[in-house]
Amino acid sequence: MIRRAIVWAVAILQSLASVLPWRLGVALGGWVGWMAFAALPGARRRALAHVAVAFPDGGGETHHRAIARRSFVNLGRSAFEVLMLSRRSHPPIERLCAVEGEERLKAALAAGRGVIFLTGHFGNWELMAALVTRRGYPASVVATPVYDPRLDRLLVDARARHGVHTISRGSPSAARHLLSGLRRNAILGMLIDQDTDVDGVFVPFFGRPAYTPSGPAALALKTGAAVIFGFILREGASRHRLILQGPIELIRTGDPARDIRENTARFTREIEQWIRSHPDHWVWMHNRWKRQPPAGDRQAFAESAGPSSAALPSLAS
Repeated sequence: MIRRAIVWAVAILQSLASVLPWRLGVALGGWVGWMAFAALPGARRRALAHVAVAFPDGGGETHHRAIARRSFVNLGRSAFEVLMLSRRSHPPIERLCAVEGEERLKAALAAGRGVIFLTGHFGNWELMAALVTRRGYPASVVATPVYDPRLDRLLVDARARHGVHTISRGSPSAARHLLSGLRRNAILGMLIDQDTDVDGVFVPFFGRPAYTPSGPAALALKTGAAVIFGFILREGASRHRLILQGPIELIRTGDPARDIRENTARFTREIEQWIRSHPDHWVWMHNRWKRQPPAGDRQAFAESAGPSSAALPSLAS
């Protein structure tokens, strides 16, 4: 019954999204996010607990609550932008989104081995994918199917409308699609900031072990594909700025398992830096530290963490 109610609510909001001006739709989405923070005590408690874990000395409960509430508002705005993308063939994406570092993406593609485009559930990541394809770059994204097939179809169709192909994580054909896309020198978007049921390793995330997908590191090491980071920042209510970083040089020690761990830790560290600087852009209601290493197995985690943050170069330059 709850799922059916959510689907009906999304259908109503999608109908509104087809007729409302873009800015008004974004404002409505922000209001929905604000109401969700007030009306969903479970998600609110998780978000507050996770913000407190990440920022134990960061201004106390009032500050934590403000970060969590703004995170819900941003997610509401982003969700409504996705709804508007799904109903409009030509939304004003280019007019609302600036791009920094596009020459980095072009340099990565010039190598001819495809691009692994890494990001997190940060800002409006779905809008970012549409922006990349609207600028003429072939792109696919790896995504875990949404729990309800009707909502999942809405997302897949919204991406497809703007040229983004969806590769369903865990599907029998996923590996084949990943490799064929890189062979075509296409962009492969992957989000690596959630605890999901895929091959992974424990790496530090805000000082705690976090189970993190290791597929991107393994794929980059195997294929030689360039690795690019992209983060989309919300500037005001409805404008965005996409910042591209890389290509980066992977850590290669000759030990495959160690290389996967250390590169995954490095990737995660970059995402953490962006969340630290823009904490309201991330989805704090997700249980990022759901799984932990076995009790007493601290040595294994220390080995999986890779080199210290001081030893790794920042991608900001």
